[in-house]
Amino acid sequence: MLVGLGLWVGCTSVKVVHRAPEFDSSSLASGGLGIGAVAGLGGGEYLLADNVSRLLSQELAQKYPGLTVLPLEEIKPLLPTAEYNSFVLDFSELMTVRVQHVELLSAIHPHVRYVLLVDVAQDDVQEDDSISSTTEKEWVQNCKTGEYEMVDGDTEYHRVRSRARFVEARLIICDLELRRPVWVAIGRNNGAESSGTTSIFSTPPAPAWPSAPSSLDPLAGIMAKAVRKLPK
Repeated sequence: MLVGLGLWVGCTSVKVVHRAPEFDSSSLASGGLGIGAVAGLGGGEYLLADNVSRLLSQELAQKYPGLTVLPLEEIKPLLPTAEYNSFVLDFSELMTVRVQHVELLSAIHPHVRYVLLVDVAQDDVQEDDSISSTTEKEWVQNCKTGEYEMVDGDTEYHRVRSRARFVEARLIICDLELRRPVWVAIGRNNGAESSGTTSIFSTPPAPAWPSAPSSLDPLAGIMAKAVRKLPK
């Protein structure tokens, strides 16, 4: 019996659903950008908010050398704590930006013109337990006719258990000068850990369930691709 483990990271898709004509690389470079919030799953600030902020800061620095980027940890102290927490909770529930949200965030306008908001709308784990088999074909000689015939040979049975994580995130860039969203994108990604066993002649015993992949793996793919889709 053979046992195997593996990590598979699925394809990342990011679709820009809105971009204002006036939002371009020149205005972004001159205005700077702050990461204003990373919300998630309708519960306020996402558990891995600081990690996502660091991922975005690194990707932005690579694409736009010299761009002023204020990470989440520098933005939050600029805003009243109670009002900020209320805004992030509201944003995570609505998955959209209200006028009062932009008004609150306008307090950071002296530092940057644009603010990026991220909402992790989905972060689910699904399990799968599958059994399959493959049968080899062999040529054997018929004792009566002397001719060769194809017959079934050994059957190999495979059993795989996997845990897959599916992540979806919405990214919104607001122009604090114009006080409205100027760029919106939706990203999706998934990854799975699998554990499998193989045996001959009979169904193998179930392998142990693997650990679910970290949310950061698919999120990193989404953030990287989203930044690549920003104005060049």
